[in-house]
Amino acid sequence: MIEWQLFQSTNCPNYLIQQSHLNYPTMATIEDFQQIDMRVGRIVGVQDFPEARQPAYKLFIDFGQSIGQKQSSAQIIANYAKKDLQDRLIIVYF
Repeated sequence: MIEWQLFQSTNCPNYLIQQSHLNYPTMATIEDFQQIDMRVGRIVGVQDFPEARQPAYKLFIDFGQSIGQKQSSAQIIANYAKKDLQDRLIIVYF
């Protein structure tokens, strides 16, 4: 017997898909989670990033003496002003 599942999407009408063809990712185990290196860093600098394909900020994040300062980018211009990000603590995974 073939199982079918109804999916809803805001981009397209409801459609049926054969259950056996779904490729759901497997659930992470606690061992998988323990291998993730998550660190807390403080944003010490924020600049516009005009070279990015989508509007973004270039972030300078200080992780302390063990890692030092790293750069990242974030497409969060619509949600945050640069002054609101300065000195904010964030969690980053490596």
